[in-house]
Amino acid sequence: MNTSIGAKLKTIRVIKGLSRSEVAEAISLSDSAYGKIERGESGIDIDRLKLLASFFKIPLQILTEEQPFYPLSRSDTSPVALNDAQISITNEKLVEALLKISEQLTILIEKKSKK
Repeated sequence: MNTSIGAKLKTIRVIKGLSRSEVAEAISLSDSAYGKIERGESGIDIDRLKLLASFFKIPLQILTEEQPFYPLSRSDTSPVALNDAQISITNEKLVEALLKISEQLTILIEKKSKK
């Protein structure tokens, strides 16, 4: 499993304000099985990736390509839940910075949980 796919899935899920259980249910997996995918401990097939892309309303390429991604379209200015705070994403650089921070936090959390 490519850990970057799991990290992307977690980042998108958190930014969209969804629980792991909600996402797991949307693709007919248990919460623990989906958690393993986010942590890079288990693989995911292309059909489930397609379901996730549809569920998150993002192009499949965001999940499969190694390049930076934006979980919202560049023109989207709707509020996004992020740790109980509502923010409006109107600036591409702000989105990029938030995603980088989120990815770094995910890596730190994963390192701490392995100890």
